[in-house]
Amino acid sequence: MKKKNSLEQILTSHNYLDKSISFYRCGRIFEYDIQNAGFTILKNSGILPLSEIAYIETLSKKDRNIYIGKKSKEYPEIFSVILAKLTELRQQFAALNSITAADILSIKKDSFFLFKQCNNLVISDTYHFTERNLFSAYLYVDEKEFYYDISQDRLVVKNLSQQGLHTEMLNAIKKLIRLRETTEDKKKIFDFLRKFKIEYLSGRLDIEYYRELNNVGKFKIEILNNNALYIDWADTSLKPFISNQYNYINVILPIITIFL
Repeated sequence: MKKKNSLEQILTSHNYLDKSISFYRCGRIFEYDIQNAGFTILKNSGILPLSEIAYIETLSKKDRNIYIGKKSKEYPEIFSVILAKLTELRQQFAALNSITAADILSIKKDSFFLFKQCNNLVISDTYHFTERNLFSAYLYVDEKEFYYDISQDRLVVKNLSQQGLHTEMLNAIKKLIRLRETTEDKKKIFDFLRKFKIEYLSGRLDIEYYRELNNVGKFKIEILNNNALYIDWADTSLKPFISNQYNYINVILPIITIFL
């Protein structure tokens, strides 16, 4: 049996997830973070000249991150200083709110996803956490995290890029989580999953359901000698040639196992 991480190990990790939890529902998951944490740390570190800081403040978040990345070649200590301060801030936040290892679902640098509501959000005049989101359910499959807010029927997905390519499959997952949140009727859940599985495997769903739910986000066409061709776009004429195995094996079957 894998040994549980200690609170100290969790708080010093910049990307932590409790992978023992595959599904959580009808509860509360609080997301806390520090807005512009990295830049605020850099601004107060004294590493860059004030003229550089003033210029960086004029940039968009995306351009700011690109520019800081380029400056790290000139000032190689930038990221080590930021990460060290983030660790310190997480430790202070946990101490202020008596957070235990069991309270923590996930950490993403300056963000916490917690099963506990925290009231002490101010670390100092410079750094304070904000309650960013409140979720009612969580699903973990294929290294992806799905956070669901039933009050707004909203799904937030972590570790999946280009999410606009996956609207159909993400809506199906959201519908299933919502169903699991709102009913204890196992037959109703079983019937939904059975119908979806049959329609998926028989090719009756929209072509976009067969786009692989990963960060590449392409359709896979299997060709001779175990070779494959990956394409960005497809129409229904190509459906007989598109593989359905990635989503079935990595997403649909695990969800069926978790929910039934």
